[in-house]
Amino acid sequence: MADRFDIKSEFETEGCFWEPETPARSFSAHLSANSKQIELTKAAERVDIQRAFLGSGDEPEPAVLHGDTQLGPCTLIGLQEVGGFGSGNLSNPTIIRALRFRASLCIVGLHLANESAFEIRSATFNYAGLEGWLRSDAQFNITDAGTEIRHPPKSSAFFDFSIISLRIRLQLRVASNLQFKPDGTHSAEAEPCFIVEPLTSASLEELLDIAYRLENFLSLWVGTSVRLRTVSLIGPSDKKGWIIRRAPTSGPAAEPDIQARIRADASQLAAAIVVWMTTPKDFRPVENLVYGVIRSTPLFVETEFLSLAQALESFHRLTDTSTIAERSLFKQICSALTQSIKAICNDSVLAERLEDAIRYANEPSFRNRMNSLISRIRADRAEVLLGDLALFERTLRQTRNFFTHPGIRRQAEVLTGTKEIFLFSQKLHAFLRLLLLLSLGISEDAAFEPVRYQAFRWK
Repeated sequence: MADRFDIKSEFETEGCFWEPETPARSFSAHLSANSKQIELTKAAERVDIQRAFLGSGDEPEPAVLHGDTQLGPCTLIGLQEVGGFGSGNLSNPTIIRALRFRASLCIVGLHLANESAFEIRSATFNYAGLEGWLRSDAQFNITDAGTEIRHPPKSSAFFDFSIISLRIRLQLRVASNLQFKPDGTHSAEAEPCFIVEPLTSASLEELLDIAYRLENFLSLWVGTSVRLRTVSLIGPSDKKGWIIRRAPTSGPAAEPDIQARIRADASQLAAAIVVWMTTPKDFRPVENLVYGVIRSTPLFVETEFLSLAQALESFHRLTDTSTIAERSLFKQICSALTQSIKAICNDSVLAERLEDAIRYANEPSFRNRMNSLISRIRADRAEVLLGDLALFERTLRQTRNFFTHPGIRRQAEVLTGTKEIFLFSQKLHAFLRLLLLLSLGISEDAAFEPVRYQAFRWK
């Protein structure tokens, strides 16, 4: 087996495969992973022609397959039949058929019962897009006699702490990816590795959730899109495995940009990660909206703008529960209005519309939410980042309303040009990034300059 597999590794191999519950019923197949999918093609078999074309109904798709391949043992998860090829003629009662399946995930090196089984003792995550972020422990000493390289067998931990609520120990170590070239030049690229050790054995599902949440956090921290590159696992009997996966929205990491990064020491970084990883689940949609959808696929500028506007509104809802009137008072008012509406309108459709209209009347308006978020930043810095604050809020609100309510009159500050929407979205993204960093305990002094640079780097 190869020493290392990336999450997007491509390969082709032959092997024998079986369902975990029935190891004696194995079959031969060809397993391949290309840039788009992971595919398993069974060896050709002779089957009854009626069964081939009409389907027998007694062969459900396997949820999990184990395999022994030329690359070593493997596990395939999330299989879906996608047909296959067959040949025959109507005079022959049988047909030659080779079924094909697509898998959502492949684990090379391990046999796991399924993605929810508690069988994994530790996982190590490596990310693309962090080049130059941290320094390697390797040392080069160039003399007239040659180049001396000192490379410690195990790098020291940049941080090492436990997150009690998640029952995990998290370490960050910086490995040295040594490279030797024929021309005599050498390099030792720093490769940050996050090591997760659960208190008790964990499932693949849990660990991949941690991996992608760290991916989102790192994208926030360095200011450019970071991508999960490798996932290695230590499973049953201390065997090592590698994850290969094809995510439908997967895209490349962005070119690292040192000016967009937050500068902080190990303790500050660790503290921010703890806050991020222990944020209530209600906050996940905002996180995924910003660092899942927006940076995953090419979007129309209008779609990106609306995603950011929605994320800002959602962020305020989750971090500010204030209302216009005291809740108990509004409940009395709402009850009285509802009774009056029913008395006047009976049970008509109009009554339902009116009741819906007052149900959320006690919440702040979009305008008030945006002004509240702006007020969390020092006024002079808010003006540097967003320009005229009143104009910024009007532009955001009017453009959002224009895109979400087709047919309404276009107001004065509505943006329609592709370039102006794109540049305004960069401000929105930077503004949201600053708010997220502040919510993690990062000081405005430490976060502002990288965020300001991010907002205007495309001009």
